[in-house]
Parts: sequence; structure tokens; C-alpha cells
Amino acid sequence: MRDRGGSAKIYYYNLQSGTIGMTFLPSSYFGLYRDFVRDCRNNALPDYSFIEPPYVDQDDGTLAADQHPDNFVLAGDQFIRNVYEAIRSSDELWRSTLLLIVWDEHGGIFDHVSPPTLPYGDSFRSPMPGFNFDRLGVRVGAIVVSPYVTPGVSHALFEHASIPATVTQQFIGPPDQHAPYRREQRAPTMQQLLINTAPRMDRPDFGPMPRRGEAADERAIPVSLSRAHPLYRPTFGPYRPASSLQLEHVREVHLLLALRKPKIARAVDPQGIATQREVAQFMRTALAALHPEMEDCHS
Repeated sequence: MRDRGGSAKIYYYNLQSGTIGMTFLPSSYFGLYRDFVRDCRNNALPDYSFIEPPYVDQDDGTLAADQHPDNFVLAGDQFIRNVYEAIRSSDELWRSTLLLIVWDEHGGIFDHVSPPTLPYGDSFRSPMPGFNFDRLGVRVGAIVVSPYVTPGVSHALFEHASIPATVTQQFIGPPDQHAPYRREQRAPTMQQLLINTAPRMDRPDFGPMPRRGEAADERAIPVSLSRAHPLYRPTFGPYRPASSLQLEHVREVHLLLALRKPKIARAVDPQGIATQREVAQFMRTALAALHPEMEDCHS
């Protein structure tokens, strides 16, 4: 995008939570979630934006919203609504934006359709022998939100490579001529879902936005237990156990830290990190060391 004169940015929640520590991209490609909200309000979003949810419970009380087990699913729903509302804060932005809500995995939900095999592989080669990226996985949900889509369900076959293919088609040119890899070159794009009509300005009635901290007590109590129950333990909050995804994130960032900042890496034992709070503290320390300019810009 940038090589062709376009603009792109990854917005992440804060230094407690983000994949900036695991990428080769410089910090100029990143911004905080509050920057995303401000850019929406000012109709100043880049051509392509990627919004990361908070992956761990935050010190300010915000719950992890990535919808990975065993994080609170409704916190993810609320985060999606917040993103939608930010885009709707500007009519001009709404008329020029396609919001794609997508998950990277199927969540273990049964699918009666067998994953298909593609008639072609990819020009990208896997480091593991015997896998040529010539098959799809089980189906993953995706929601396309735009004033130019017809309400309903599309039965067209898309894949994850459809996302970069759509961006290439919109801002650079036909993917079969400009995309670097075969899967992206042949992936169906989402422009086919858009209709040439006046933009729809109606909006669903979600009801009032919940007040901050509303129903916090209810969220902390498992359905079958109460605070008086001898087995009751708080389910949400910074002291709850970290998930396997969060611990994997810690290990990957620690490996990068060992390469770039070995002294800081030696001072931290990733094996001793077990809670949400410890994950958040480690991520804040690691990202501040790996990208000190980000901390200076957003403190």
C-alpha cells in the first residue's frame, strides 16, 4: 500500500496488549485504539486499517475483547459495537468505508461441510514439507458492514486471502497482476458484495450504550455460582489465569526480546508468568523496550 502511494495502519489497544512486538513492521505503521477513534471522528482513517482488540484484561477495567477462550465473549461484542459506532461518528467516513468483522479460527463449532481442496497451490512455500497451501479449512464467520451491501447472507466462497486481495483490487489494481502470491491472486474479492446505489444511512437500534462498569458484579459470577458458594472464584479480572493464547504471545515476544534486548530478556522468566496482570506487565515492559518511540508518542 505505501509503496503504491496508499496508507495503512494497525491500531492496537495499548502497550499492555498488541502484536507490535512480534512484527517486522516499524512503529510508523501502528497507532493506539484511541487514535483510531480520533481518526474516525476526523474522517482521517488511512486507506486500510486493521483494529486489534485488547488481548488481556486491562488495568483500567476493560476486559479482554478478542473472543478467544476463555475470555468474555460479550466483551468482544461490545468492542465490535464500539468500532462500528466510531465509524458511524462521521457520515462521510461511513459512506466510504467497508467494515469487515472476521475471526481467524472457527471456535470448535461443528461444520457439516468438508473443507474443500483448491485446484491450485500457492507460490509461497511452507517451511514444513508436504503442505502447499492448496486446501481450505473449516468455515469461519465473517460479517461485511457497509452502506453499499444488501442485507442478507452471501453464499459466495471467500477465504482469508480474500482480504489482501480485496485491498489490492481497491487501491492498487487487479490481484492477478499485482498480488505477490498465487492464493491472493486467485482469491475472490469482496467488491462483488457491493451494489452501485445511494448509500444506506439507516442504522440498527442497539439500545443505549451500557455505562462503564455496569453489571460488573454479574460478569464476575459464573452462572451457576454466587459469592456465597464455597466454590466461587472471580472469573474476570487481572488476577485470573492467563489463557494459552496469551502465554504463547508472551513466549514469542520474549524470543524477540532475547534477540534485540538480551539484558532485559534475561531479567524476565516467561515460565513464571501465569496471570492476566503478569502478562500485561510483561507486554508493557517488552513493547516499551522494543518500541520506545511508541511509549513516548502515546504516554
